[in-house]
Amino acid sequence: MSEQAVSKSVHKIPDSFVEIFKEIYNQEISEVEFLRSYKDSEGAWEVFKVNNQFIAYVLNGKCWDVTTIDSEREQKKAFGKRVKYVMEKTDVPWELAKIAVSKNPVASHMAEDRANEFALNFIENLKWALENYQAHRMDRWSLEEELKMSLYDLGHLTKKQIGVIKGYWLSQKA
Repeated sequence: MSEQAVSKSVHKIPDSFVEIFKEIYNQEISEVEFLRSYKDSEGAWEVFKVNNQFIAYVLNGKCWDVTTIDSEREQKKAFGKRVKYVMEKTDVPWELAKIAVSKNPVASHMAEDRANEFALNFIENLKWALENYQAHRMDRWSLEEELKMSLYDLGHLTKKQIGVIKGYWLSQKA
């Protein structure tokens, strides 16, 4: 079987996924829609809607995960509630709270209350790093360099996340 073509010809679902999907869900793949792609520390992900029932995540064209569309919708709602909670507790904007929640996901080994505690700690550590930078290091290096040096407290930050943090920091100085 050749790779399953999807709505954008560049993106394909691997044959191994098609076979395993058929075996697990006992149905053929009749409709595939490419939704988005993104990169993270694990690699390049492609996200597909399959048979208007499932969302498939394909990592580097090999590994994958599948969830139902309803489950995906519920996860997004729960994520939004967690972001709102962090915003209210820390008085930070949506995008910054979103970073904190993204860096501290709920998982089988991490209950929601514990993940929220870690997200709040992330914001606290970030505010401390920004205060420390303003008080002691502004004239020595850039904010981007300071955030990269705060790896232990903040973890790896993407350029986009650093941009959000910089925007927040500038708004606090105004």
